[in-house]
Amino acid sequence: MNRNKAADERSNEGLKYVHKFSGKEYFADKSFPFFVQRYLHNWESVPILPMHSHEFIEIAFVVQGCVTHCFHSEQLGELKYKIYPGDLFIINPGELHTYEIGREEQVELVNLLFYPQLINWGVLGAHDHADLLNLFYVPPFSGEDVRFHSLVKLDESSREEVYSLIKRMEAEFERKLPGYQSLIIVKLLEMIICLSRQHAVYAPKPLPDRQGSEGQPVADVNLKKVVAYIERNYTRELSVQELTEIARCSPRHLSRLFKKETGMSVIHFLHYIRIEQSKKYLSSTCEKIVTIGQEVGFPDATFFNKVFKKFENCTPSEYRQRHRAEA
Repeated sequence: MNRNKAADERSNEGLKYVHKFSGKEYFADKSFPFFVQRYLHNWESVPILPMHSHEFIEIAFVVQGCVTHCFHSEQLGELKYKIYPGDLFIINPGELHTYEIGREEQVELVNLLFYPQLINWGVLGAHDHADLLNLFYVPPFSGEDVRFHSLVKLDESSREEVYSLIKRMEAEFERKLPGYQSLIIVKLLEMIICLSRQHAVYAPKPLPDRQGSEGQPVADVNLKKVVAYIERNYTRELSVQELTEIARCSPRHLSRLFKKETGMSVIHFLHYIRIEQSKKYLSSTCEKIVTIGQEVGFPDATFFNKVFKKFENCTPSEYRQRHRAEA
């Protein structure tokens, strides 16, 4: 059966037939529900990995490779977006995801699995960590749990910091020397706070004077939907109509609200996302620059160069040369 057709049929059936992974399959020590392991997914392995959920939180870091991650959102339906080296995504208990991989594609991941109760969320519940919790959950409104972000985009310094923490947890988990559980928890907390800093770049500020029925700022909710939609669909042409339907407002109001809450226009934000992704390609692959531009949403090479230079004060070619010289 064609993969896309299978995915459509699965969606049409309301995602009824999915596999759910139990903590019993991973957590040998019930007093320390944590597990870390590297996986290599390719064309041969993915057909046996259906759309699935877990009883636990999964944090996945992309070490190498580029494939399509499929994530089911209650707000936006089934989302598909490319994942690249250095990307990180978070899957909460009960959320559904899998991968789509071409015959020549593969991806190496490091997966951190743990039950939510392993973390003292109260430590992270202070006001200056409010954006952090949105990575894992948002207090319910309209009678349902809501979360808009699963993908975290890391800049170069944060990527190195996060991967270093992951490798330290990997080593502690493998050796299991005295005190390894405490060290893993400390490193996990450190990593989560690092991720919150990255997430804060994208999270729009709330409007405290406009409250929804359950106390959630109306503008905050709608803007988070728009931001999440752009982050997962930046590679294709996005219409104003699509975004206004998500934001439930007029194009003019969306433009004004987006600018007020994020400090940039919708188009500026879209270009920012595309340029950040192109930088990952430029620094980690040997693909042609024109191809990279097309893959991040710039079909016109001249326009790609123009926008890139506006953000980085150099051309894509100069950026690649400088990065390689520094490496």
